[in-house]
Amino acid sequence: MADVKWIKIVTDIFDDGKMFAIESLPDGQLIELVWFKVLCLAGKCNNNGFLTINDKIPYTDEMLSSIFRMELGTIKRALETFENLKMIEVVDNAYMVSNWLLHQSGDRLDEIKEICDRVTILRDGKN
Repeated sequence: MADVKWIKIVTDIFDDGKMFAIESLPDGQLIELVWFKVLCLAGKCNNNGFLTINDKIPYTDEMLSSIFRMELGTIKRALETFENLKMIEVVDNAYMVSNWLLHQSGDRLDEIKEICDRVTILRDGKN
């Protein structure tokens, strides 16, 4: 499937109880930043909300620390917070954004997939 260069953020995200809980933490604003980086990475991975390099290799805490350019302790606190709030899950040792489709527009993703399928058919037909 083609790269998706966007994620959906609702305008009242900061009115959500989970965001209130995060903001009340001593490093809450930093943890919020991690959340947005997680969402962006999940969109970039384009793997149904999973944070993976490919289908077989999930991102580790250390890898996330490196690519987010943040301290490992911050990443670990953030991920633990997200798990406790049911914002992420660990599935087969990979982090997955819970309710990923809330951050995507499913019908738009279907349109993109349809276009990619048509391009593939056209390309294969010409070769």
